Amino acid sequence: MPSALRSLWRESLWREVLAGLAAALATLPSNMAHGAIAFAPLGTAGAIAGAAAMVVTGAIGGIVLGGLAGSRPLVGGPASAVSLAIAGVLGATLGGSGLPASAAELGSAVVIAAILTVLTALLVGGLALLRLGRLAALMPYPVLSGFLNGTALLLLLSQLGPLMGQPIGTWPSWEGMRPLAALVSLVTLLAMVAHPPGALARVPGSLRAIAAGWVADAALRAGGAGSLLGPLLGAPPTLLGHAGNLAAGLEALPLLPLAPMVPGLLAAASAIAVLVILETLTTGTVLRERGLPRADLDRDIRALAAANLASAAVGGTPVGGSVSGSTACHAAGGRGRLAAVTRGGFLLLILVALGPAVARLPQAVLTGIVLGTAWNMLDAGTLRPLLGGAVRPRMADAAVMLAVAGVAVAWSLAAAVAVGTGLAILAFTASMARGVIRRAWRNPGGRSRTRRPAWAEALLLRAGERIEVVELEGPLFFGSADAVVLHVERAVAAGAEVVILDLRRVNRVDLSGARQIGRLVRNPPAPAARVLLAGLREGHPAREDLTELGILSAIPAAATFETLETALQEVEGEILAASGVQAAERESAPGPLAALVELGLPPERAARLLPLMSEESFPAGTLVLCRDDLPEGLYVLLSGTADILIARPGSGQATLRVATLAPGALFGEMALLNGGRRTADVRARTALRCLKLSSEALSRTEEDDPATAAALLRAIARQLDSNLRMANTTVTMLDG
Repeated sequence: MPSALRSLWRESLWREVLAGLAAALATLPSNMAHGAIAFAPLGTAGAIAGAAAMVVTGAIGGIVLGGLAGSRPLVGGPASAVSLAIAGVLGATLGGSGLPASAAELGSAVVIAAILTVLTALLVGGLALLRLGRLAALMPYPVLSGFLNGTALLLLLSQLGPLMGQPIGTWPSWEGMRPLAALVSLVTLLAMVAHPPGALARVPGSLRAIAAGWVADAALRAGGAGSLLGPLLGAPPTLLGHAGNLAAGLEALPLLPLAPMVPGLLAAASAIAVLVILETLTTGTVLRERGLPRADLDRDIRALAAANLASAAVGGTPVGGSVSGSTACHAAGGRGRLAAVTRGGFLLLILVALGPAVARLPQAVLTGIVLGTAWNMLDAGTLRPLLGGAVRPRMADAAVMLAVAGVAVAWSLAAAVAVGTGLAILAFTASMARGVIRRAWRNPGGRSRTRRPAWAEALLLRAGERIEVVELEGPLFFGSADAVVLHVERAVAAGAEVVILDLRRVNRVDLSGARQIGRLVRNPPAPAARVLLAGLREGHPAREDLTELGILSAIPAAATFETLETALQEVEGEILAASGVQAAERESAPGPLAALVELGLPPERAARLLPLMSEESFPAGTLVLCRDDLPEGLYVLLSGTADILIARPGSGQATLRVATLAPGALFGEMALLNGGRRTADVRARTALRCLKLSSEALSRTEEDDPATAAALLRAIARQLDSNLRMANTTVTMLDG
C-alpha cells in the first residue's frame, strides 16, 4: 500500500475512533439517567442497577446496531419513552414502595427488563420480515408530538420527589424535604439546555450539566448547606454489579409469577417496538439531512431486531437509534460503522474506569439531567394554537396531541401508542373521505371535443344543466364511497338527470366502494336519473378492481365508458335525439345551401356565396390540412367526421386530438384570416364531403359583394367564439 494511502487510512481510522469516544462521552450521562428512570420503582438501589443496565444496553446493543445497520454512523441506546415504559412494567410487577430493594428484587427487575427486550426484538423482527416496520414512520406528527409531550410530562412527574432531595422513586413530602437540591438540579438543567458561546458549545450538553451541577453541589456543601442538599448516589454502577444482578435474577426466575405478567409485558413490548422503530428511522432521517447517503431502512429495522436480542442476552433493555448520540458522533467526524461500534466499547471502558466516581455524583445532578432530557423532548409547537389565533386544522392537531399526551400520563405509554395509532387511522380515513371528489361541474357541453354547428352547440348548452360530471381521485374505499353517494343524491335532487363519475384518477376500489358505486348505477337516486361510469380503459386499476369484485359484470354495458369524452359524446347524442334532431354523426348530410345557412348566413347571402365555393371529397385517413402549410381556403364539412390534431409536446408528432369535426362545422378559417401558417393537422376520420372557399374567392367577395363577405365574417366570428369555449373546456379536461 502506498505511504499516502496508509497515512490516509490511519487518519480516517483515528478520526472514527475519536468520534466513537466523543459519542460515548456524550451519551453516557443520558444512558445512566434513563436507567435511573426505568428502575426508579426500586428506589436508589434500583436506579444504580438501572444505570449499569442501560450503559450495557447502549454498549452491546449499540455495537450490534451500529455494525449491522445501513445508516451510518447509527448510534444505538435507550430512550426516555422506553425507560418510562419499563418503569411502568416494573412498578406493576415488583411494586414501588421506595424502600431499599433486595438483591433478588434487583435481579428480577433486570430479568423482567430482559424478557421485555426479547419480546420487543421478536416484534421488531416480525415487522422487518413482513416489511411493515417503516409504516411506523407514517404516524401523523400530532400523534408523535403527543408521545413526546406525554413522555416529557411523565419525566417531570417522575422527578418531583428527587427534585426536593428525596429518594428516587418517591413522591415529594414535607418530611425530609431539602430545597437546595432543586437549585442544583436547576443549575444542571440550565447547563444542559443552554447554548454557550465559543469552545463550550462543542462540549456535549450532558457533560456540561454534570460539571456545572457537581460544582454547584460541592460549593453549597463547602458553605455548610449540606443538610439542605439531596443525597449522593452512594454506590457505583459497575459491570460486576450488573452481572451479579443478572445472575441473581436468573436464579430467581423460576419463582417469578410470569403468567400474570404476560398481558402487561406484551402490551408494553408492542408499544416499545413502535417507539424504537420510530427512534431508529428518525435517526436515519437526521443522518441523511446531514448529507450522508440514503440507507436501506428495512436493513436498519432488521439490525434493530438483532441489537435488541444482543441486549437481552446480556441483561440489557430495549435499544433504538439515538439521535443525540448519532449527531454527536457525526459532529466529531464519524462517518462509518467503526465510529458507532467503538462508541459501544468506550462506554464499557468508561463505566469500568469512572464507575467509582459516579458513587459521588449528587442525586440532584442526575435529576437535572432527566429534567433537561424532558425539556429537550417538549414540543411546544403544537401547543401554540391553544393560545389563540389559530385556524381550525391546527386546533385539530393540538387536540390530537393533547389526547395522546393525556392518555400517556393518565394510563400508560402503551395505551398512548394504541390511541395514537387509532387516531392516525381515523385521521387518514377522514382525509381520504374528504378528498375523493376532485371537482364537479354542470353543463359539460362541448367537452366531448366534438365541434357541431352553432345551432347544435346552443341546444346542448341549454340542455347541459341536466348533466353533471364528477371527477374522483385517489382510493375509492369504505371511508370515501359514502361521500360520492351523498354527492350524487344531492346532484339529482338539484336537477341533474345524468351524473357521470369519472374514475380515470381512481387508483384503487375496495369491495365497499365497488358495491356503493354499482348500486348507484343500477338504482339511481331518482327513476328518471342515470349514473354513468367513465375512465374505465382496459388495464386501468379501477376497471380491474371492479372486474375482480364482480361489480362490472353486474352493471349494464351501456353505463360504462373507456373515457369521459366518449361518455359525453353519447349523452350529447341522446340530448340531440331527444330534441327531435339526430346526432350529427348519424344524421343525413345537409345540402350545401343548408350547411351555409346553419352556419348563420342569411339564406340570400348563402345563395350568393355558394357559387363561389367548390365541393371536394376526401377518403378516410386523408390529411386534409397540414400543420405549417400556407392557407389556401376554408372548409365547411358536409358529411363525415374529421379530427384536429396537434403535436404532443416534446414528440414532434401530431398525436394529440383536440377536437372532432361533425357535419356543419367550419375549419381552416383562422390561417385564412390572419395569413399565417396552419397550426394543426386535420385528418379525415371517415370519408368526407366538404365545401371549400379559396382565398382568391374570398378576396373577390370582399371586393364585389361586401355584404356577403361581412355575413361570412360574422359566421366565422361565431365559430371562433365556439372554438375558444371548446379550447377552454379541453384544457380543463387535460388538467392534471
